[in-house]
Amino acid sequence: MVFKELLALDDKEEQTLQLRRGFAPYTSLLDVTSNETLALIAIVNLTLKRANVPDLLDKKLAKLTLNDPGHLNSCIAQISWLHSHNLKYPDTRVAGQRLIADDRFSYEGGINSTVLPELLGWSYNSSSVNKAKLFCTTFIWQQQRLNLAAVVLDPSKEWLKAFRALGINKAQLVEIREQVQIGYKHSHYPEEVSDYSP
Repeated sequence: MVFKELLALDDKEEQTLQLRRGFAPYTSLLDVTSNETLALIAIVNLTLKRANVPDLLDKKLAKLTLNDPGHLNSCIAQISWLHSHNLKYPDTRVAGQRLIADDRFSYEGGINSTVLPELLGWSYNSSSVNKAKLFCTTFIWQQQRLNLAAVVLDPSKEWLKAFRALGINKAQLVEIREQVQIGYKHSHYPEEVSDYSP
């Protein structure tokens, strides 16, 4: 399904279920072009516990959530755990390390992700997974693969309008961008290798 089709569903419960699936990392990316505000509302509401969000497109709830400094700061803190390669695999005891590598090498005779599109994942404390969704959820916008971290770092007029619709003015967005820049790096290599890392 495409995002516009999900927006057209009449049954709110089914719509919310399908939107959750649509923004999940294991499904094809949703193209949110021309629906930036509704995409932002859904992604903001994904940061809350499922039981507390009967309608993922509840604008009032999204506005309250995005304007809660404590909640927003805990979402921003999760940016520092975005990665291009999951260092916790195959041993989850690896802790405190992340890797964002722009160069992807191909090894003859081995299976790797070189031919796959580059996407960032998240790996940290599972109790924080919902808060990570704010800046980690990937979607397509104007034929680009993006997440809200990338959008905040270089906001277009469409995304500025979407943030304004949820009560975030330009000055607040500049503040958020400054905080996002600290954790969002295009390249990052750990300074040491964990004892649990093969």
